[in-house]
Amino acid sequence: MSLNLKLDSFFNSYAPFFGKGLLRDNRLDRMNILLDKLGNPEESFKVIHIAGSKGKGTTAALIATLLKNEGYVAGLYMSPHVYDIRERFTLSGAFFSDSAYLSALDELEKVVEDIVFPSLLGPSKPTTFELYTAYSYILFRNSNCDFAVLETGLGGRLDATNTVCSDLNIITHIEKEHTDILGDSIEEIAREKAGIIRNSSPLIVNTGSANADKIIAERAKEYRVERILYLSDYTYSFDIKLPYKSSLLLENVKIAILALKELNIEINNKINLSSFSLPGRMEKISLNGVNITFDGAHTLDSINYALSLVKDSSPDTLIFSLADGKRYKEIIKSLFIPFSSVVITSLGEYKKSTPSLLYEYAKSEFPNKDIFLVSSGCLALKKAIEITKNKNILVIGSFYLGDQMFYKKEKTNGIS
Repeated sequence: MSLNLKLDSFFNSYAPFFGKGLLRDNRLDRMNILLDKLGNPEESFKVIHIAGSKGKGTTAALIATLLKNEGYVAGLYMSPHVYDIRERFTLSGAFFSDSAYLSALDELEKVVEDIVFPSLLGPSKPTTFELYTAYSYILFRNSNCDFAVLETGLGGRLDATNTVCSDLNIITHIEKEHTDILGDSIEEIAREKAGIIRNSSPLIVNTGSANADKIIAERAKEYRVERILYLSDYTYSFDIKLPYKSSLLLENVKIAILALKELNIEINNKINLSSFSLPGRMEKISLNGVNITFDGAHTLDSINYALSLVKDSSPDTLIFSLADGKRYKEIIKSLFIPFSSVVITSLGEYKKSTPSLLYEYAKSEFPNKDIFLVSSGCLALKKAIEITKNKNILVIGSFYLGDQMFYKKEKTNGIS
């Protein structure tokens, strides 16, 4: 059995978790039991913990890259993965050795076999994301990481990653997302994100919202955080090379630089990130003579930003899907305007989605557009290639589209 298949088989044998409920409310208690059984691997390295609605994954990867460039061993934990489960657990952006993955898995399997959570904490066995998180800690400990850079999965306050004692916390851009779980106002969502503040460690803030900043400052005061650094207060004299022009990417780089400076790590004024990439972030794919841009953006702001980045290539065909619980009406109204043809599809087994709902609303809003509903990402890609006129396609709405459409296809990665 291949390494990927072995990892997938183990983690997928445990239940995923969607929505509110007993399990989520007791997430940290469950994680603490699991981590105690594992010997608390999360105490073996320094931690940079990142929450936010947009940019947190890219920022995490940038910090790990800069740490590597300065000679540190940095474990990086991100979600979701696009093509390969190992994308979730990397060593400064590169995969660990196969033996490291297998050894950590063996350690986790042995402990999980004997765990039975009390009924008052929800399901008796850990969920997939709880196991992902614990697994990353084991990998990082076993590999003698100096730092672990952790991206929250959902929210922050009750996220499985919120079981660490952070040396630095970062909260990036905040907008309305996962409103069925986190709340339907910026203030409620900010309160959930601010939950990663659990000690007096320094905090970097770049939410883009004065109301969110106020909520975060209140939480920081409660935990006696003495250093709150707002990115807008800082200027930079660094010579930074990026893979392409992007104000958001540059902003994330600046957060990463500020993070290292706050950790008293000196960095070179010349930073070459021209080869920096992540799957599903403005990823460029050439297929059958068609130019495809794939971006996993799934919030209104991030989708609008992705649109601004592809305007020069003017893609005429859109492939779109969206997980349930997103602001689909606002997104469709904004996203569909520049496209002559749209193909709507499902996220398959990867994420709960209702493509028929998206299709019906899209047809009502844009009755004169060519809008198609197909059953799978693979068929959506085939249809889009058939109908595109200028050979430029945008795929957007979820990272989970990538594996269905482009796995093992020829790719060149970019990032946003």
